[in-house]
Amino acid sequence: VNQIEIHPWLQRPELRKATIDICAIPMGYSPLARGQKVNDSGILKIAESVGCTSAQAAIKWVYDTGSITIPKSSNHGRITENLESLNFDISDFNDDFSSLEESYVSGWDPTTEP
Repeated sequence: VNQIEIHPWLQRPELRKATIDICAIPMGYSPLARGQKVNDSGILKIAESVGCTSAQAAIKWVYDTGSITIPKSSNHGRITENLESLNFDISDFNDDFSSLEESYVSGWDPTTEP
């Protein structure tokens, strides 16, 4: 497992591919960008089209990339909502998700910090 920050605003396709190429599995932490992007207009538009919440759309996107993701929450309702993200089909919105990429690091960036 290679645990890295992955979400619709930090997609890291090359790093995910390199991880898979060495027979490891990417694990996307912070699938909601630490909650900093759940009200982003792009993800809200996708979520509305799919019929889910923005959090569900982001979590499902990470999952659909082939990455393990375990969104953190101690709120029972949000835990249930997060699990229900697996029930949505977002495959028609690949281009919309691609347009969200902005290299947004919500936490520590090992490429710029020791």
